[in-house]
Amino acid sequence: MRFVNAYVAQSSCSSSRAALLTGRWPHQNGQIGLAHLGFRMHPGQPTMPALLKAAGYRTGIIGKLHVEPATDFPFDWMPKEKVAAPPTRNVRWVAEQSRAFFASAKAAGQPFFYYVNYFDPHGPLNQETDQVAGLPEKPLAAADIREPLPLNTTDPSRNPLATARLLNTVLRIDAGMGLLLDELKAAGLADNTLVIFIGDNGTAMPRGKTTCYETGVRVPMLVRWPGVAKPGQARVETVSLLDLMPTVLAACGVKAPDTLAGTALQPLLRGEPGKDWREFLFTEMNFHEPQIFRGQRTVRDGHHKLVLNLVPAEGQAPVELFDLQSDPNETRNLADDHAHAGARKKLEAAMR
Repeated sequence: MRFVNAYVAQSSCSSSRAALLTGRWPHQNGQIGLAHLGFRMHPGQPTMPALLKAAGYRTGIIGKLHVEPATDFPFDWMPKEKVAAPPTRNVRWVAEQSRAFFASAKAAGQPFFYYVNYFDPHGPLNQETDQVAGLPEKPLAAADIREPLPLNTTDPSRNPLATARLLNTVLRIDAGMGLLLDELKAAGLADNTLVIFIGDNGTAMPRGKTTCYETGVRVPMLVRWPGVAKPGQARVETVSLLDLMPTVLAACGVKAPDTLAGTALQPLLRGEPGKDWREFLFTEMNFHEPQIFRGQRTVRDGHHKLVLNLVPAEGQAPVELFDLQSDPNETRNLADDHAHAGARKKLEAAMR
């Protein structure tokens, strides 16, 4: 099942991951910026791996955690083999290591929680990242790109090559997910495993990653859950990565903490009508690196999106309102348009 309107809590790696693993907003859990630059969660909070481990699940991680304090995430297993960094760009290696984790869970007679973190499509992207361990088999070149992404606004001539290199990493993840699911099937676990594929933030480009504009906060989300999730469906309801912790805990029969900000996705996964699902979807931005506060708060409904810029950048209005149906790329600010005054008032009330 594909979720068309899936959003992160904050478009920055550490904050997004902390929100996913605690089920709480960055301003609640404390991880409001990058972990390797000094930001940390408030210690002692319930986390998804800790709660599942206490319930008898074997917990594993491959790739970066990028949240502090790491002691609040008790993983039983991680790869012992050391390979060239970043190792999870080699998706064949990820699949091989995953085979060992699945085998360890079967040997222990435990259900498992496995947190797989591919490095792609993170930069730097260069000739070396066009193909890693033979994947993708046929890398794209600049000449293959007909509609380049505006990744470099100062020198647009570089965009076809930059787009090709970005898409090569996506092709590699696609191949890697296939290899990972093959290992799950070979272990005899595919029919009884909930698989969730997500991005932790949007593309690194202008009005993308580290902002609350759609390119920064809207991410891919796919769910495979045999016997529950209706395959082949595309759900249009707004969902958040904050919804995943209550979803996973409910699936595993583990009592969820009262502090969770999201809602379990089971009704949507079962294919039930979503008319009463969620009226408003929020995102926030605080810090990426510590020297720049990028304060933004957003709320959207099924039609409009309100953006509050707490410290407006040059040329940026304090309040922005976009009609996502007619202007999905958020190019026209309607905040002072009298025809949309009712939408602004409604969303400002929801934000408060």
